[in-house]
Amino acid sequence: MRTDSERKFVCLRRPNPARKPRGARFERNNFERNNMNRINNLYVHKNTVAHAVSTAYTPDGGCVENDSEIIHEHIIRLYINDDLYAKTTCTADDLAELVVGKLICERMIKGYGDISRIDINEDGSRAQVYLDKSIVLDSGIMAEPTCCTSNKVYLKPAVTDYLRFDEEVIKKSHKVEPGTVFKIINAFSLGSNIHKSTKGTHSAYLAYKGEIVFDCEDIGRHNAMDKVIGYSAIHGMDPSDCIIFTSGRVPVDMVQKVIFARVPILISKAVVTDEALKLAKECGLTLICKAWPDKYEVFA
Repeated sequence: MRTDSERKFVCLRRPNPARKPRGARFERNNFERNNMNRINNLYVHKNTVAHAVSTAYTPDGGCVENDSEIIHEHIIRLYINDDLYAKTTCTADDLAELVVGKLICERMIKGYGDISRIDINEDGSRAQVYLDKSIVLDSGIMAEPTCCTSNKVYLKPAVTDYLRFDEEVIKKSHKVEPGTVFKIINAFSLGSNIHKSTKGTHSAYLAYKGEIVFDCEDIGRHNAMDKVIGYSAIHGMDPSDCIIFTSGRVPVDMVQKVIFARVPILISKAVVTDEALKLAKECGLTLICKAWPDKYEVFA
């Protein structure tokens, strides 16, 4: 039987041939070890897929019964200093990264340093976050702007300028070498195994100093983005040295997440909206879309 400390590292994630083992992907230093000590993660990871029987029909009138893989939906409730902050529907892994990234992207915290402790229970249904700084919160249920429609936010900062939106947060565009872009694109093409079997997830990749250090899949593209941002914060990475890749389209809220995380380069397999492009240009975000194995387009 596993001890609580051993449970932290249990993961039933599908193997990704492009993904290095966690220990080899980013060398731990004292700063990172101190950061990891703040996370008390008792969650024993569930399978990210489930099985269902389906019947496939063809134009010639044929039919065949299949054992299909479908996405397992997981619900986690996030508490801040014992107050329910949000309910999130997600894929059942990388929950600590999801929590930290979500708080950063929603401007509840400036960074991982604002967190004194995170407790995640054994079934992953509850994450309790204790903040070093006292934040006054107002109640009021609202739907979170995300593709996961059951996500709800129950609290918001009472002081709206706790983290003001700063259009100069990135300050200037960063150039990226084509070889680095295609390296990330090719890793995505080789990976995303849950999507290949279910066609039901989005992917996000994190590159640090030109090397891919983390990737994840989630039922929602916003969640996947939060996870890579949370990973970079937990591991003490300089945001200016990071690149994020997303498999999803890029509307304004996705651009805002990257800007709030102070990451200067965003790559997407999909397309950008006009308002998202306008915001990216205003903030100096380098934005690459339609990123495919044979070409990509730079929009900002």
